[in-house]
Amino acid sequence: MDDSGFYSASRGEAAPDQANAVSLCRADIQLQSCRSCVQNATIELPNLCPERKHAILWRDVCMLHYSNESLFGNRADLPAIMVWDRTNASSPDQFKEILRTVVDTLSLQAASGGSLMKVAAGNHTASDFQTIYAMLQCTPDISEEDCSGCLIAAAQRIPQCCDSKRAATILTPSCNLRYDVSPFYNITRIQEAQAAVSVAAPVPAPAPAPAPTLPVPAPRTVASLRWKAPLPGYIKVNFDGPTFRQGLELGVGVVARDGNGACVAWLSRLFNQVGDAETVEALAAREAIYLALRRGWSSIIIEGDCESLIHRLQVSAPDWSVSGSIIMDIRSISSCFSFSSFQFVKRSCNVIAHYLAQVACNPIEGGYVAPQQLFLL
Repeated sequence: MDDSGFYSASRGEAAPDQANAVSLCRADIQLQSCRSCVQNATIELPNLCPERKHAILWRDVCMLHYSNESLFGNRADLPAIMVWDRTNASSPDQFKEILRTVVDTLSLQAASGGSLMKVAAGNHTASDFQTIYAMLQCTPDISEEDCSGCLIAAAQRIPQCCDSKRAATILTPSCNLRYDVSPFYNITRIQEAQAAVSVAAPVPAPAPAPAPTLPVPAPRTVASLRWKAPLPGYIKVNFDGPTFRQGLELGVGVVARDGNGACVAWLSRLFNQVGDAETVEALAAREAIYLALRRGWSSIIIEGDCESLIHRLQVSAPDWSVSGSIIMDIRSISSCFSFSSFQFVKRSCNVIAHYLAQVACNPIEGGYVAPQQLFLL
């Protein structure tokens, strides 16, 4: 184990007889303390959970997780442990607003930390109000998108367990979130660990990203589009999630375009079928806002052709439907942007996203065009 505080290992040929383990230490503790905690956990956990093929143990400074199923690179939000201070904040509304600000900011920083360490710590103070300190961390084996999603899911547990509490800790297998009104993390040690890891494994500067290419629909489809470009400085993201292949799989299509109508990003992804048609659309909407979050855009407009879903995203009332957790997830992510809006459009304004969803289910060969050729489609 190195200064990253993360370690993974596998033994055996394949499941169900393979043994996989992942450990993660708090980023602000010394390496020797980290190693001691993990070593003790490797002795303690099998004794606590004899003959179990899947178990996880959290201690104050480390986590050990083992399973006969693959763990590396796979996000897991459950099981979750929540611990909180019994004392309530004196001004709950202001406290929750400051907490949301610091958690949203640190979530983005932690998720973008790279493949060696994903951690961020910091504080925020409103005028004439107390300071809130927080530290957020993910296992570095998961993607930026999964880290962000895990931390968002952890933050969504706060109203359920720790609403207005002055301190709380949320622990999951893939990420953890801690906050307190008193300083509790060692920022110097975090910076030392980040520096040590970057020196041990320097990452070369990435090459300029190639311009995204986009599958082009048939000419009659393009001719039917009535899409309108956003104002300068805004990015418009269209999504669609129809089902294909006898409803067994769902294709998700997302396309993002700027004020000139030029494609700046797109995705076409296939998922196993889950839930009803509106749940499928909700998953597509979440893919759209995740794409915007990963790209770092500040002002976005999300468009979809499912009117009932758009209405659910526009209101702030709790959503207890089957897809309610997805809706709440999207609403939470939307607070990370300087401006975000959800708008309903007709199918004729959403053809590119619909076509990309079809491409996910029925990949085509050729038929690609550069984004420069897609102005105002």
